Amino acid sequence: MQWLVQTLIGQLKPLLVRLTELTLKIDRCFTALPDADWFAALPGAGEHLAPRLLAAFGEDRSRFDNAQQMMCYFGIAPVKESSGKKNWVHWRWSCPIFLRQTFVEWANQSRHHCAWAQAYYRMQRAKGNSHPAAMRSLAFKWIRILFRCWKNREAYDEAKYVAALRRFAQRFCTIVRVVTWIVMKPYSLDLREKIISTYEAGNTSIRQVAARFQVSKNTVQSLLKRKQATGTLKPAPATGGKTSQLAGFEQEIAEMVEQHQDYTLAEYCESWQEKTGVRVSESTMCRFLQKQQLTVKKNISQRSSRSSG
Repeated sequence: MQWLVQTLIGQLKPLLVRLTELTLKIDRCFTALPDADWFAALPGAGEHLAPRLLAAFGEDRSRFDNAQQMMCYFGIAPVKESSGKKNWVHWRWSCPIFLRQTFVEWANQSRHHCAWAQAYYRMQRAKGNSHPAAMRSLAFKWIRILFRCWKNREAYDEAKYVAALRRFAQRFCTIVRVVTWIVMKPYSLDLREKIISTYEAGNTSIRQVAARFQVSKNTVQSLLKRKQATGTLKPAPATGGKTSQLAGFEQEIAEMVEQHQDYTLAEYCESWQEKTGVRVSESTMCRFLQKQQLTVKKNISQRSSRSSG
């Protein structure tokens, strides 16, 4: 056994010498290249991964037209296939394995030196992705960033990219608000009537009705409750402001005020919620009644003082 160990050590010593010489040669070649500085400055690249990344990109900027071509060549982008009605996504088998592993290893190192990369990794894991899948997703994102830097011959600037992320987040939030406003527009009266008539026809559950018309179960339940309480399915027109919650029900509210002239604002709000299931604040109810030129007691103390008088 001792003889075997000594034999292996004797074989490893010249190998280690050659590896050291090769490492020094790689370092000299790397530092001589014009793009070496900004590849070496990449977060987590270090002396081992920076030369591998530079070798992967190369010096010929016309080699790739876009980042997608680069990601497909390196094996980072998955393969999407379809046949008939079936679609599936799978691992890209035909690619330079060493280059793909280079980007995956660097992506793993970058998250320990880059805050947004770590946040992106955690977001991928929170979605249920495995560690390797999260690393490939991060590598996918990194290649898109570095491709533009490489094409423009610009060094990667962490502060510049984070600022761009913040600007995108602001635009994204604006888009979400606009899309939400569009999506949240009230359903048409025709659709509401179809939903209710389908449910009332029998042999159909609320879940089945919701799935058929692509609405939520809460929407179906709200329509049923409104039909039962008010006898109408007419959507309230958007008139702007919080009082739009009550728009379209001027007659119903006027009748409620006429029937209960001694109610306070709080009692009108409670009565309206019991009748329609829609909760409104006292200030909203007050502004709506003022627009309709309807008078109402503001608080219970007024009623108690009048009754005591």
